[in-house]
Amino acid sequence: MKVLGIITVCALAMGFVACDGGNGTSGGMKCEVTRTETTVKVVNEMSGVGGYYVTVTDQGDHVIIESEYRYSDASMAEQACEEQKRYANSWRDGSVTAKCSGKTVTVTEYDEGSLDSHQRNYENMCADMLSGDYDDDDEDFDY
Repeated sequence: MKVLGIITVCALAMGFVACDGGNGTSGGMKCEVTRTETTVKVVNEMSGVGGYYVTVTDQGDHVIIESEYRYSDASMAEQACEEQKRYANSWRDGSVTAKCSGKTVTVTEYDEGSLDSHQRNYENMCADMLSGDYDDDDEDFDY
């Protein structure tokens, strides 16, 4: 699932090291995963570094994932922009796009996963980061 790539870039590029599964704050980090009938939203902020904001919207037979990465440092934003553009270009079917503006990188994906699986994946990511156990493996991710 493509979302794993996005999560990996988020964690590595932004240096996120802690987040509470579901909702919470820890050491200058805020992480909230919320769910409605048709969306899953993630707010993941780290003081002095930036934020990662995601909206996963149910489209019936697929979901659209809109991820926005906001950086406080222009050089980090530029590096992340290039990484996200390479990632998007690796999906030759056009299902992933990346756009950059200033210190913001926006990635939009077409994905066949369910809202339930995305909610679990983001909650697992946050729980792993909080525990210090985030090692970029995908054993906790539901495909």
